[in-house]
Amino acid sequence: AADPGEALSVEQVRAAAPQDEVVVVGRVRNIVKGYASFQLADASLQYCGSGSDPMDDCGTPWDYCCLDQSEVNAKTIVVEARDASGRPLATPALPGLRLLDLVAVKGRLVKDEHGVTTLVAAGWYRRARPELPDSVRWPG
Repeated sequence: AADPGEALSVEQVRAAAPQDEVVVVGRVRNIVKGYASFQLADASLQYCGSGSDPMDDCGTPWDYCCLDQSEVNAKTIVVEARDASGRPLATPALPGLRLLDLVAVKGRLVKDEHGVTTLVAAGWYRRARPELPDSVRWPG
């Protein structure tokens, strides 16, 4: 319910895993339908149509299609809220959370046997929601 305060970037925490307690700030890139899980992109990445980007008419700015995808993937992390058995919580939706929202997530960083880092969320706080052109159709 409250902003967790000072946060690290996605890029910083990917290099810091594992870690028991961390706060990370970034933009929602993708929400996994049916689960309390989403991708968080580093806030330094300029989504399509933001700033001086030439793709002002991009209909899907949250996919960062105007950037090199290897850079985007290197600055993205999976966020999951998990149940007691360690599985992502099933949920029909994540109310109040939308693609490109700037959020601060509090949780712990885990790294699996394949070296994939996941932020296991204890909670998140939406700091900002960007204004986009009326031509953008939000998925859903």
